[in-house]
Amino acid sequence: MIQLKKCRIKNWDQSEISPLQMIRDRILIDENHLNFVNQALLDKSINKRFHDEPKRIVNNLIRWCQGSMGMYAGTKTGCLYKEISNEKTADTVVEHTVPVSDLLKIYFSKNVPNNDSSTQFSIGLFLFFPVCLLTKKSNNLLNNFSKQNDDLMLPFKRYKQAGISESIHTHTGVHINFENWTIYDHFNLVNETVNSDSNHHSKEFAEIYEYFDIAKESNKFLNSYLKVQAYSSSSSSSSSSSSSSDSMML
Repeated sequence: MIQLKKCRIKNWDQSEISPLQMIRDRILIDENHLNFVNQALLDKSINKRFHDEPKRIVNNLIRWCQGSMGMYAGTKTGCLYKEISNEKTADTVVEHTVPVSDLLKIYFSKNVPNNDSSTQFSIGLFLFFPVCLLTKKSNNLLNNFSKQNDDLMLPFKRYKQAGISESIHTHTGVHINFENWTIYDHFNLVNETVNSDSNHHSKEFAEIYEYFDIAKESNKFLNSYLKVQAYSSSSSSSSSSSSSSDSMML
């Protein structure tokens, strides 16, 4: 069950601040910061070490907001996926199934200054990418393998490549097949979680989902970015095949 009540904090007057309020306020602050930095970077003489500042801002923003949704070491109650371990006392860590470095590539491929806003992705979209509660043992296997995901369509594929046993389940109890569970399946799970009865989600989770219109944002992502990626991959394969054929003819 997704439970975000523990993610609420007390205001100065003892009133509760919801996760959505915290996320909304943090995004407003960081977006202003990001706009300022982007303007500063127009100055070509600025020190090169500041050129990665936009990535640092968005990286920290995604992680902080997900923390406010229970996807961090403190509460761990907001993860849609969990590794079922025979060791009941096994230590667990929150792991980005799609690494944040990959999320940044997607974000900055669309969200560039002066780009058409209709093609941009809301920062809220990236808060709903898959995050899994893993045992430290499995997380160490990933650390020794790779922090990059070479197949966004199959987000759990690198788990199999790293040698993690297929013992991951959704928060509703569905077993994950690493080679079959797609990013489409993931966003279907997100949508179903919100639209199901309240036994499988909290009011706070639904509020964040609705505020960022994740149904629309996820469809935009799946219908645009992934299609471009598929076309690029097929074009590369065709080019490689063509080159190979030419070489054989020579």
